[in-house]
Amino acid sequence: MRVLFLDTENAPNYGTFYGIHDQKIRYSDIISEWFFICAQWAWMDDKKVSHISVLDDVKMFIKDHTNDKIIVEKIHNLISQADLIVGHNIKGHDLKKIKAKIVEHRLPPLDMPHVIDTYQWSKEFGFTSRKLGDLCKKLGLQDKLSHDPGIFQRAGQGDVLSIRKVIRYGKGDIMTLKELYLLLRPYAKNHPNMNAFKGFPCCPRCASVKMQKRGIRDGLQRFQCVPCRFNFSDKLDKKYKPTIRFK
Repeated sequence: MRVLFLDTENAPNYGTFYGIHDQKIRYSDIISEWFFICAQWAWMDDKKVSHISVLDDVKMFIKDHTNDKIIVEKIHNLISQADLIVGHNIKGHDLKKIKAKIVEHRLPPLDMPHVIDTYQWSKEFGFTSRKLGDLCKKLGLQDKLSHDPGIFQRAGQGDVLSIRKVIRYGKGDIMTLKELYLLLRPYAKNHPNMNAFKGFPCCPRCASVKMQKRGIRDGLQRFQCVPCRFNFSDKLDKKYKPTIRFK
């Protein structure tokens, strides 16, 4: 299974308005719409985070700094290669933005793989905050980077230094996201069954063959994976005996 950790950063909309309270902004009041400033990603075994931004196409950036086609094409290619995409609030934010831009740039429809949203996973638990940075502080994981106030607004206006700071900020989310995914994976409910990808009996979550028998329940053999501690059951047959008996 090819697991892709993906995150995007986008600029805000710019428009005209007459006040700050109880305003209803019409579409005609928008001067320029949001666009992707950058995208960052890593595959499961990657040690470094990769990225792409509007700065990577210099000629287009000089002509129109809001043109994000190079970013959308790269994201489209990455998603097409993945068996599983992982992101924080990726279903509520990133994927909707990506799909909108795919249509805008007339790219082919995505053959969408499995998607895991760690924000949705966090709803299964009683955490005080579900924000990525707050979750990582609470759980003792790698800290999420902070950013200066107004940096996304300045990046949206084409300020190169601000764009580079947004890239750095975005790249810092990926390894934090990966740690959170690996921590929550054995606890959360929905996850693709790794047996379907490996072709041999293994832990449905992490694909390890190191597991212990945990008795019988409802006529099924119970197992616990040793590396990730995921609990699962399977039929009482001989297929597991030569491969996963572990002490």
